[in-house]
Amino acid sequence: MTGLGEITATSEADRELTGRRIYYSAIRKISVPPQRSGRYLIRGVIEPLPRESSGAGFNGYLANLGIRKKLTRAQLIEEVAPPGWFQRWCSRAEDRLEAILRRGLAGHPAIASIYLAMLLGEKAVLSTEQTNAFMRSGTFHIFSVSGLHVGVIAAALYSGFTLLRMTRRATVILTLPVLWLYV
Repeated sequence: MTGLGEITATSEADRELTGRRIYYSAIRKISVPPQRSGRYLIRGVIEPLPRESSGAGFNGYLANLGIRKKLTRAQLIEEVAPPGWFQRWCSRAEDRLEAILRRGLAGHPAIASIYLAMLLGEKAVLSTEQTNAFMRSGTFHIFSVSGLHVGVIAAALYSGFTLLRMTRRATVILTLPVLWLYV
């Protein structure tokens, strides 16, 4: 499990780190899967991020976000506070979307992983072979949520609601929240 977080408590010797953003990589030792906006007790080693000469790699990206340290060899000890209701609702909606995309594809995991990567931005579900093939062909960028994806979904929703003879106002009221949740 990896991600970005904020240091909320440290030992007495490291008080100056409290409040800083940090990149972490941790092994989960509890049964609760970590979710965005939850608070967790994690124990590990804080190290400075190596500086990249070009600033174009992942560490350069983190540096541009103001993140200068990383937490490694970490263990997720316990959940201190669960995510808020809205984040839990978004997580359930994402799970439902994933279930819809996987429907009927139990025998075709390669196709399901491409759907999830393209439509939900879940690049981690792609196999190494798929990732390499898309990188070699120069099309790996299609897996990130972009304006084109949002535009295609907006056009599809608008067309569908128009076929249902909904008013323009109702179409906008229904389409905007769906697009917001997608992004």
